[in-house]
Amino acid sequence: MSLIYVRRKSDEPPTIKIVVVSLVVFIVIVFIGVFLLMLISGYELRDLVNIFFDYRNLLSPEVIRYTMIIALLSLALLINVAGGFINLGGEGLIALSMLAFLIASIYNLGILTGFILSILLLIAWASIPYLSKIYLESSDVLVSFLQNFIALFIINHIVAHVFRGELARPRSPPIDPSINLHYVSQGSILYNYLGRVSIESIIMLIIAIVFLSYLLSETKTGYSLRLLSHSIKTASISGVNIPRSIFLNLLISAILLSFASAELLLGGERRIFYNENAKIGIGSMSFGLGYVSLSIAILSVRKPYISLLYSYILALGYMMVFLSYGFYRLVLGVAIVGLSLLSVLLSELLLRYEVRLSWRLRR
Repeated sequence: MSLIYVRRKSDEPPTIKIVVVSLVVFIVIVFIGVFLLMLISGYELRDLVNIFFDYRNLLSPEVIRYTMIIALLSLALLINVAGGFINLGGEGLIALSMLAFLIASIYNLGILTGFILSILLLIAWASIPYLSKIYLESSDVLVSFLQNFIALFIINHIVAHVFRGELARPRSPPIDPSINLHYVSQGSILYNYLGRVSIESIIMLIIAIVFLSYLLSETKTGYSLRLLSHSIKTASISGVNIPRSIFLNLLISAILLSFASAELLLGGERRIFYNENAKIGIGSMSFGLGYVSLSIAILSVRKPYISLLYSYILALGYMMVFLSYGFYRLVLGVAIVGLSLLSVLLSELLLRYEVRLSWRLRR
């Protein structure tokens, strides 16, 4: 008879070990899985090798753009994870943030008002599962997951039945040119790398990494958030101001989500379009980024700067999806979501748990 013992390690693994183990597991699980799916879908191995070892793809503006977007989303969900809030509603939050910018465009309110509307809407929506977990002891995972589908269906209903657009593919009106971010000029040497990334997003990402690294490891507020994630009762007894901690958590997350959504919407098609696949949780424009960003947030919650590495790897995976076609694009998108979440579980198991297998003969 075999027995399996699983015990959590008391010591935190060093940064280099976290990077190496997580990176290897992430690459093996995600890339091999995607490779196999793309080979099954009709791609030749030579084509896949050319995609990944072509330096133009490794540093292409599209890869860098999605690295920035995924990193911002990951940091937005990372602060939630640090506070004990596992938010599975990232897809819906992205869609709601885009709706705020669309409203600002329709009523000529300007980009600043768009950000304010987005932040307020995100705080209100994300507070529901957070508060219900703390005060009603409900599952934040389940509630945020249900909210995710509700938000996606609301957005799709508005786009399909209010705006309509083209009959074959209902979509919202284009975002007004006044609602825009600033980009590197074409005459700059950086344009070939950062031509698709806004200056605001770059600055916000740098600030977020430095700020969160300091906040979570060096401040009393960060300690309060970590204490809140372990035990609400203990945090209350220890004098933690729970409402203030919740609001700060949601505010930081909403700001980062707003920038990521603005980058995704304003730097792309500049429309919100109907998505018939919302029933399986894939947002019409985010393509599963809300889910995979959560996996990166869980992996890098103790070291926020590591999220940049995972975001870049995942952006390369999405490059494979973008270069695919037809139905296989949807299949690959779903596969990347599932495989990345699997890589998180395996990395956590290898890094922070000790597993022993013993054999005992029956008498």
